[in-house]
This record gives sequence, structure tokens and C-alpha cells, in this order.
Amino acid sequence: MKIEVIWAQNSKSGISRATSTYGDEAVLLSNRKIGERYRLMIGVPEASSPAPAVAPAAASINRVKPTPVRESVDYQAISQMIKNEIRSLHQELAVNTERQSGQHDGGQSSAGLLEAAGMPGSLQKLLSAELDAGLPAHQYLSSAKQKLLQSLPESTDLDRSVKTHVLCGNYGSGKTTVAVKIALKFKSLCEVPPILVSYKQTSAVTSALMKELSESFQLPIFEVQDIQTLKMIEDQLVGDSMLIVDTATTHMVQEIAEIDSMLNSVNFHLVNASDSFAAAQETLIGAAKWSSIIISRLEMQAARWPVIESLVKTQVPLSLGSVSPDLNSDLVRVAKKELLNQLDPEFRRALATAVPEVSDQAAA
Repeated sequence: MKIEVIWAQNSKSGISRATSTYGDEAVLLSNRKIGERYRLMIGVPEASSPAPAVAPAAASINRVKPTPVRESVDYQAISQMIKNEIRSLHQELAVNTERQSGQHDGGQSSAGLLEAAGMPGSLQKLLSAELDAGLPAHQYLSSAKQKLLQSLPESTDLDRSVKTHVLCGNYGSGKTTVAVKIALKFKSLCEVPPILVSYKQTSAVTSALMKELSESFQLPIFEVQDIQTLKMIEDQLVGDSMLIVDTATTHMVQEIAEIDSMLNSVNFHLVNASDSFAAAQETLIGAAKWSSIIISRLEMQAARWPVIESLVKTQVPLSLGSVSPDLNSDLVRVAKKELLNQLDPEFRRALATAVPEVSDQAAA
């Protein structure tokens, strides 16, 4: 069984799409409203997955946009994700029951303003304790945004003095795409080409994909199944060459500990999809001393609240972001202010609900 995510305008249409796509064996694991849309997490048997589209034979290899292959999700991982999601929902319910009695312009309470902006429950609890509930609506939301800016970690660059950079992330986070992009970026910056390792990934499709990418981009890519070989590759690095490791998702926590203990010069980077929720990262947060968080799927128009929540919780610096699944597109440096500014539509919507006559400029 594996997890699929469906976004829909309402629960009914999402469930209908899940049934038509994956059949009656699909299991609804989570149904949650995020912003103006509903996110449904569906558990489906491997055999129920839609068949991948076959690319035209005449297509050029450089125009192919490979998508990371999701590995099988065991029932323990599914159970943990459900527990995390339920705990997150309980936090939001607790915030709703603790709303302050003070009213803003238009009769909207402070907690109601934050909820109307789509803010997760854990962040509502953090901010409501430090903001003045007596402020007018537009000042309250402006103060909330400023407090979030102060709570977010600063940005950082990948340290090129470190020889090995290990990328970790949950199922479907886009870490393989990010790993290839980082390797291509370092190829243009370093005199000696970097080495990309697909570590303990046994899928035949993944193996074929890596071989295809290696030939297409003239990038050294190796499949490694044990820590001794990985260490040997690190020991053989010369000049300014670097080692980029794309880890398998299964047993990731154990693999991180082993890599950390065996390699000499290593940084760990957590790849977080822009549309993933913070609870899904909890099992990984304590698994390593993260050097940075890399945000993938920035091209999606989903609300940024899940990413903001993860960053505030972990306090791990931002580094890079991927704005397109196309491997020919560059990574970008992500700044916290730019990320927070992408929440402006949510703040404006909350203000319009509380005080319809206030202009959009007052919410900025």
C-alpha cells in the first residue's frame, strides 16, 4: 500500500475522484481543509495506482522531466502519519476552544482572524499569547505577520567546504529531483565534477532512471547499497569535488545515523515539499542535526502555511528551493521574507472577512 494526495474544492468531489481513479479499495486516511481547498490522503494498493503515461519514443532525453518514484509505504509509516495528522487537528481544536473574548472591528475575534487566514493551530497558540487582542483587525494581522517573520530562521548557503551532502525527505517530497539539480549546479561551479549516489534504492525503475540521467547530463551517478562503499567513494574525492547522496525513504532514520557515524565530512538537508504538512516531518526532525531545509514544488499554488509551520518548529535554516520539476531549471535561494509574503492573499482574505471596507493595502 502507498499514500496518494488529492486536492479538491470540497470533500465530496475529492472522494469521488479518489474512487474513480483508484477504485473501491482506496482508503481515506485524512481529509483536511487547507486554505480554500481540501487535501485528501488516500491509501491505495500498489495494483490500484494509475498506469504511468508512456513518453513518445522520439522525445529528446534532455526534455524528459523524470518524476521521483515513490517506494512502497509500510503500514507502520501510514499509522504514524495518521497519528501526527490527528494530533495536529487536536491542537487546532484546542485553539478554537481557547479563543479570546476581545472583539476586533467588525466583531471578529483575534483567534478568528488567524483561523480565517488559514493559520495552523500550533502557530495560532504561539502568536495569540504574544499579540495584543485589543488591536484593530488590520493592526492585529500586521503584528502577527511581523511576529512570524521574527520566528522564522534565516537563510543559509550550502557549505562547499563540506565534502558530502545527504538529502532526506518523506515519500514524494521531490528529493531525487533536488539531488540531481544540486549535482548539476555543483558541476558548473567545481573544477572536478561532483558524484551523485543513489543510496540503498532498489527499485528497477529508479535504477533505469539514474542511468538515463547520467548519460543525458554527463554526470557520474552510482548506485550504492552499503555504507562501506559510500565511505570509500567519499575517501576517493579529489580537489573540489563533492558527493551528493539521495537516500532511500525506507529505514531513513537508521540510515541517517549510520551515515553520520561513518563519513568524515557530511551535512544533512531535509527536503520539504511546499504542500506537505508539518506533522509528516516530525519523525525526521530529531533524526539528524539538519544543516538546512530545502523546499521543493514551489511551483504549486498551495498555501505556504505547512512550510511556515515546519520552519518555525524546527528552526532549521532555509537554503534552496525548486520552482519546477524540469531538471534543466535552476534551484533558487529561498528567503524567509519572500516566503512569508506569499501568505499575503490569506491575510487579505481574513481582513476582508473582518472589515470589508478596509483596503488591501492595510493588510500588507
